[in-house]
Amino acid sequence: MNNPTPFTRARFGIFELDLATGELRSTSGTFVKLPPQPAKVLLILVRRAGEVVTREELQREIWGGETFVDFERGLNVCIKQLRSALGDEASAPRYIETLVKRGYRFVAPVQSGADEIHSEPPSAPLVQSSHFWSQRRPVFWGGVAAVTLLLSTWFSIRERHTPARDHDRILLAVLPFANLSGDPGQNYFADGLTEEMITDLGRLQPAKLGVIGRESAIAYSQAHPGLDAISRTLGVDYALEGSVRRAPEHLMITARLVRIEDHAQVWAESYDRPLSDVFAVQRDVAQRVARSLALELLPSRQAALARASTQSTAAYDAYLRGAYAMNRGTEQGFKDALAEFADAIRQDPRFAMAYASLADAYASMLDYRFVARRSVCQVARDAADKALALDPELPDAELEQASILRTCGNAPDNTVEALYKRALDRNPGSPLGHSEYGFFLISVGKPEAALAEMQASARFDPLSARANTHVAYALLTLRRFPEAMAQAQKALALDQDLPFALYVTSRSQAAQGNFLEAIAVMQRAVQTSGGAPKYVFTLGMINSWAGRDKDAEKELSKLQAMTKQRYVPESYLRRLTGAVHEAQAASRHSWPSL
Repeated sequence: MNNPTPFTRARFGIFELDLATGELRSTSGTFVKLPPQPAKVLLILVRRAGEVVTREELQREIWGGETFVDFERGLNVCIKQLRSALGDEASAPRYIETLVKRGYRFVAPVQSGADEIHSEPPSAPLVQSSHFWSQRRPVFWGGVAAVTLLLSTWFSIRERHTPARDHDRILLAVLPFANLSGDPGQNYFADGLTEEMITDLGRLQPAKLGVIGRESAIAYSQAHPGLDAISRTLGVDYALEGSVRRAPEHLMITARLVRIEDHAQVWAESYDRPLSDVFAVQRDVAQRVARSLALELLPSRQAALARASTQSTAAYDAYLRGAYAMNRGTEQGFKDALAEFADAIRQDPRFAMAYASLADAYASMLDYRFVARRSVCQVARDAADKALALDPELPDAELEQASILRTCGNAPDNTVEALYKRALDRNPGSPLGHSEYGFFLISVGKPEAALAEMQASARFDPLSARANTHVAYALLTLRRFPEAMAQAQKALALDQDLPFALYVTSRSQAAQGNFLEAIAVMQRAVQTSGGAPKYVFTLGMINSWAGRDKDAEKELSKLQAMTKQRYVPESYLRRLTGAVHEAQAASRHSWPSL
């Protein structure tokens, strides 16, 4: 076996392992109890992090030459106990990867326990405002969960995702605020705070300050690879990072602004406030960042920043829960979000952002074909109109109004386009705004212009699998199939199970006559989407084009059975029925629009 690592303590994720004693602790100091044999297995795997350790090597190291008739079961139990202690999963390993019939590999990055994750200039100490913070300064990201295999893939392909530097604007990344509450149930609050800061800062001076989109920022919630790596990946000049600790009626937040070039801490502050002051804290952080970056705040921007979206902490809490549920991107997630946004509105009937988000949830369900147009178009339109009436300067409201009009098809194209343009004028750095406008341009037959908008979205959110998939979809509509497939592969490198990326890949393969490959990929889309009607329908159509009429009939039967439990667009049933009954030759070479 290889020589052991030269240091005596190893850090990975939220854990620290003493390589001399085998003691495992969380970075907060909590001792994690391990039986002797699992502790030995962990020591071997950590010492050889990144390498495959065979089962035979583990047998020799731990059990030596002893006859052990049930070694396989013993080792399996050890690995199971380790995964339980680390909070790891075999299906999505963050620490221990299983290589079937070979052995195991420790996949999380390992650091010396003596190393500091961040080095701060001694001339820029963190400002302390409470006894708690004066006694303990958290290391923001060293204690966050270990990097996943997928995130490793992101860094290996980062050159392909790195956006071009915008020399006319300062580019800022708001990194995920760490949840230090000790309660995973509070993750929604930390994520919500991150997203609100992205929104607030993105509206300050869009011509001077560009803020990287949410999905690229949240990508670092699993690990912090270092500011230099983040800069290479996102192309940013500054990073805002922090942490939040929430009690029932109390809030402690830290934030600091770091210049990437020399890692200098430009500004830092800690806040120890009642929970009701969360809006004032957000406003103060945005203003201090603006001053630190020497941005001139126009009076209109100052007024917008000073106007809190709600004064009700209960309404704000429900809104954050809704946003967290929305980001799951599932049918149940959207339903949960609708309930939370409705609760936020009940708590504060003048909460403009809650109305805009309610409209967004309805529009998303329409886009995913989870609901019928006639059932939600009017209520979605009413919610967007109400948001705009309450806050005429809210770009999210104009964006949702435009998206609903696009989806429901009850307004002239020039009216819808004017709304999209106005929303993007207010917030030109909005990845969602550019993507939504791109889909509109596709719907009115302007795919080249749509591609430009999708590419703009990906520049503002380069690690967003969805934004990269939207670029691929635009290429698909332009019939640039090899390019669409290559772009979809970039998205799948970021999220290997994203159904829409699988859909674009499959459609591109089918368009080039590679039906068997297309069918296999679309089957994955059906599985990862939980059997969404859109992908079942598409799978049936591709089977029909391939001349596999019996398989197409099976998918049609599935759709027909679904109608008893969920909404299935009538057009799916009609078109797939027609395809099943058409002549094989006619259906195989057609390119119907899905």
